[in-house]
Order: sequence, then C-alpha cells, then structure tokens
Amino acid sequence: APAASPASSPNSAAAATEPNHAPEHPAALATVAASTRKSVYFASGRAALGLDAMQTLRGLLPLLAEASTVTVVGSADPSGDPAQNEHLAHARARAVTERLTQLSASAGLPRIDVATSICDLCWLNPGKIRSQAELRELRRVDIEIRHVPRPARADRT
Repeated sequence: APAASPASSPNSAAAATEPNHAPEHPAALATVAASTRKSVYFASGRAALGLDAMQTLRGLLPLLAEASTVTVVGSADPSGDPAQNEHLAHARARAVTERLTQLSASAGLPRIDVATSICDLCWLNPGKIRSQAELRELRRVDIEIRHVPRPARADRT
C-alpha cells in the first residue's frame, strides 16, 4: 500500500500552505506497512482445505512472524442456495483462520489475531458469471497479512 503523503494528513490545509522545516523522524519513515495477499481455493460446495491450499498457508508462515494484522475473507460462487453459500463462505474463512493459527502456534510464533469476514456479494449475481474459471475464482478465501517493517538498529557494532 502506498504511504500517505503529507498532504493527506489531518492537517492537510496547513501542510499544503506552510513549509515544514522539521526533519522527518527516521522511525516515522519506517512505519509504512507492507502487505502480502494470497488466495486459497476450494472445491465446489466444500470448506475442507486441499493440498494446494495447505501449501499456500505453510508458505505464509514466515510472514506471520512479522504480522501486525491478518485478514481472512471467505467467499463462495453463486450456484446453489444463497443462505447455504453464506454458510459456506463462513466455513471456508474459519478453516483458513484455524489452520493459520495452528501453523503459527506449532512454529512457536506469538499468538496471531485474525479478522475474519465474508464477501457477502459474491454469490448474489448468478446470471453474470458463466465460465468454470469464473466460478472457481469465487470459491476462495483471500488472506492479507500486513506488517510494519522493523527499523534498522543503529547501535550494531
């Protein structure tokens, strides 16, 4: 995600008209969050993690050590009953959240808090999506891991 410019700060009018002669604090420059996004895919009507999904989640383990926030968003394709699709999207998000938490704990990492939600519009327009590739794309969980890079230590000798 791009860093906020000084003009987009709460005092944007002042920042745009008054020169700022104070030097930027180095720690403030290092607080821009980095973000990694991955998706895992599911079989139609299923919430069980497949081998590819498990491999993707294991690949995220190094990023979990530096995570400041983890967001998981479950979705489903529009085939079938909307209420069942909503339940399926929740179940998929829970499966990913539980597995990420297990992986983190088994690696001895600090406990991670995962914000879990669903894409509640994904299954509402069945007439607009026809190809199998489009349907497969909706049978997923998106994972975003945000972390704030640690500033370099100046006291190394």
